[in-house]
Amino acid sequence: MPELRKKYDAQLRQAILDGLAAFEKLAVTRLRDTFGAVEKRLGQAIDDYFLCYDRLVQEMIAEDQAGAARLARLRGQPHADLQELDERSRRLEQARERLRGLVSMEANHSPPLHEKEREEKN
Repeated sequence: MPELRKKYDAQLRQAILDGLAAFEKLAVTRLRDTFGAVEKRLGQAIDDYFLCYDRLVQEMIAEDQAGAARLARLRGQPHADLQELDERSRRLEQARERLRGLVSMEANHSPPLHEKEREEKN
């Protein structure tokens, strides 16, 4: 009987080892498949994140550029305003000069105002 026991013991041991080897092979295959699927999903999630992140960065860049353009316009505005004020001042001075010329011509060619009023009353 010890030989029979050894024989069945050896067969049992071999069956267990064969079963464990098959299980190991199947488990490794399943783990690789699962890790591959997880890796693929993780890659997709990372890609999606970077797309959203890139969109957000592009929006922020566009906002910054619009703000920079607005600031550039605002920086130039005081200069433009000063130029406009200088031009208005120059035109006002020209108008004053013309009025002075008209007043002096009027004064040289017409009687004083109080004499005109007397003539009009008569």
